[in-house]
Amino acid sequence: MAKLNLKLGVGVGLLDNFSSYPYTLHGTLGEFVDNSIQAYLDEKNKLKKIHKKNKEKPYVKIRYIKAQNKIEIFDNSTGIKEETLNKALFVGTKISRPAGDGSLGKYNMGFKTAAIWLCNTYMIKTK
Repeated sequence: MAKLNLKLGVGVGLLDNFSSYPYTLHGTLGEFVDNSIQAYLDEKNKLKKIHKKNKEKPYVKIRYIKAQNKIEIFDNSTGIKEETLNKALFVGTKISRPAGDGSLGKYNMGFKTAAIWLCNTYMIKTK
């Protein structure tokens, strides 16, 4: 029997399927909150000092702007590095985290599946 070396791939059409995932609104928003929590865990020591200096606690805020039919989610974490963001935008790409395998973003799908389930257009702003 001949041994074959085949490559497995995933096409961009897979993204369309995310809109039919069995999500709920609170589950979808939870995916975004998980990202904020993971960002905090990744930079915990650094953020503790910053938050103490600024006399604030870590937060995640979710705001619905009815007039614009828009949801905004923001936190006071460190932002995301460009290299990590590039990896994060590819479905299933493994991202190394300081927290190791116990991180929330284990399969790197939550943000993308949630965003596509929730809307047709989304924007990421980071610092």
